[in-house]
Amino acid sequence: MKKTVLTIAALGLMTLFSGCAKPVARGDLGTVKYEISEYEEGSYSVYFSKSSFKLDGTAEAFGKHVKFALRVAALETKKRGYNYFVLDNVNINNLRGFPLNTTDDLIRYTTKSIRKDSFSYTDIGRNKRGYFWNSGVRLVFRPVKDAMADSVISVWSVEQTLKDTRQI
Repeated sequence: MKKTVLTIAALGLMTLFSGCAKPVARGDLGTVKYEISEYEEGSYSVYFSKSSFKLDGTAEAFGKHVKFALRVAALETKKRGYNYFVLDNVNINNLRGFPLNTTDDLIRYTTKSIRKDSFSYTDIGRNKRGYFWNSGVRLVFRPVKDAMADSVISVWSVEQTLKDTRQI
């Protein structure tokens, strides 16, 4: 009886977690370890824990997190043979019209609530780090074909992103 209950519980857990993202790659840049998981078909998630960097609540510290995540996204996109990618997070999604595609612009946009106390994002309330933060930093990206660079959709150039994030 006990074996049967344990078997049923194990099968239930396997079914429950079967849809979870499986790590595609793990790596590190310097001392920061990260994990790449397939998020949806064709899109990937860069994840690293908050403890990877010291987060002191400043815009500069947040900017380092964003630069790191973008650098990993660019490197992974290049590794997959693409020259461009788009951000695919819920609140920051180039495919849904989010216009920014440079590192400095993204950092300025996502740190405005840190720099200006009176500023509040309407889609995330007063959660100052709601764009990327949960238990760690998660940036979702999707490699796209070169033809997307000539479309109305704002795309990120791998080469430009690597140049912009060279110093973290």
